[in-house]
Amino acid sequence: MANKPISPGFGYKSARPPQYRRTAASAAHPSATMRTFQVLFCLVALYWSGSGAVPNGNRPEPSDSLRLVHVLFRHGNRNPEASSIWDGNAYANESFYPEGFGQLINAGKRTEHNLGKLLRARFDSFLGDIWNINVMDVRTTDYNRTKMSGLLVLAGLWPPRGANIWNPELPWQPIPYNYYAAADDQVLASVPSGASSLLAERFADEDTVSYLSSRYGEVMEVLAANTGIEPDDFLSAFTIYDVIKVQTQLGFEMDGWTAEVYPEPLGSLAVDYYYIMTNTTALRRALSGPLIQKILQDTQSLISGTLSPEGRKLFVYSAHDVNVGNMLRSLDAYALDQSPPYGACVIFEVHEVRGQFGIKLFYVDYEEDSPKPLSIPGCPHFCPVDRFYALVEEILPV
Repeated sequence: MANKPISPGFGYKSARPPQYRRTAASAAHPSATMRTFQVLFCLVALYWSGSGAVPNGNRPEPSDSLRLVHVLFRHGNRNPEASSIWDGNAYANESFYPEGFGQLINAGKRTEHNLGKLLRARFDSFLGDIWNINVMDVRTTDYNRTKMSGLLVLAGLWPPRGANIWNPELPWQPIPYNYYAAADDQVLASVPSGASSLLAERFADEDTVSYLSSRYGEVMEVLAANTGIEPDDFLSAFTIYDVIKVQTQLGFEMDGWTAEVYPEPLGSLAVDYYYIMTNTTALRRALSGPLIQKILQDTQSLISGTLSPEGRKLFVYSAHDVNVGNMLRSLDAYALDQSPPYGACVIFEVHEVRGQFGIKLFYVDYEEDSPKPLSIPGCPHFCPVDRFYALVEEILPV
């Protein structure tokens, strides 16, 4: 039961969008149309993440039925991690990264500040003008980039107004956040304790290896020849994709071989990574179950009138791409066709409609002006809380 594969239609092999079901050979040579699309997508992504622009179609959500909001988002644009850079990489020295390895860059600061503005525009009347300690709880992972991202979202979400104005020359106010040490964080950890062995088993599974080898064998040969990883080390391929992506976005001139694998087919391999990570009930329970459980517990406390402190309206979680991607896939709410971009955000809105409490789910990936409304299988967009619980119960921690 603990390791049963997700049923057909609920796993990465059957749930992948048809346009991404292609062989590694065909993926290595995308058509001119695909190349054009990739260039256009990159330009749009850079515009949203680095220009300071805020999607202008984010009309405020009517607040007459809104009772509580939970927000999970990815940190902003960053430098690569030192541990992810392969031997021989021309940009391995930290001097190439003024902020330091793994730290937010200016584009990432804008991304997160703009996300805060987006949330303010959407929930302005619901939250009110004045921040106080009871209205919101903010939690991050134990990484500098998620802590900074949390602060930047808060700066965009809560510009000081009225009694909160403490310095007329500084349109900012300090707002606290909380975090657990990585080893103790069982809610937001990218790979909580107990999940590492499950992931290792999943990536060593015969069917998984066969699927990845048949699809990405040629890609892995290129990576092995140029980075030194083993031809079957698909987890390292994911981190190499991340480094190439980050260094490309920073404007560095990359080695010629990277054009053979980036943006495709490594981009598709990265997407497959999320589907594989959430392809069993046990993995979904380990990776996303704790946060889903907390969201439902806090929602139930609201419904029962026991949510403390009184006046709590918002829970905010600053985390990573894997938190966002695994959440979407664990709920089977969205067919990923790219890794969650910087600032990607999943919003759980709790509404009360004619005496019934329900959850509305949204995803912000900056492809559209407004957050995308999502549904989980077996429930409409407004999903009654008891029905939502029944549908996800098997992936909640026991």
